Amino acid sequence: MTWEDILKLSPEDRKEFNELGDKYAPEDMSEGRAKAEREAFEKTKDKRNSFYQRYKKELHNHEDFISPRIYRVMLRFLEDLKDSKSQEEFEKYRTAIRSLAATIPNFHIRSRRK
Repeated sequence: MTWEDILKLSPEDRKEFNELGDKYAPEDMSEGRAKAEREAFEKTKDKRNSFYQRYKKELHNHEDFISPRIYRVMLRFLEDLKDSKSQEEFEKYRTAIRSLAATIPNFHIRSRRK
């Protein structure tokens, strides 16, 4: 049971409470949101690592068929993606890597959606 169930908060109530928090305790609200974002980002660690491993393996399989420059750029992007500090940063690198991968013939990564 969540705290919303216990307190019987409606979405409208939550919105109002958030607005009041932003008005009267903006630092606390900002800190709480940042903490929630960090926790959510940490929960995706396994998925992010899987993406990194699959793309790095496929990149190594195509090393002989692509430009050395493209290969180095993709490796660098993959390392930067691995070191991402936020979901937003991770998404930017993932988009760039996917765009580059689309230019490489026969570079196929199967989606692992559940």
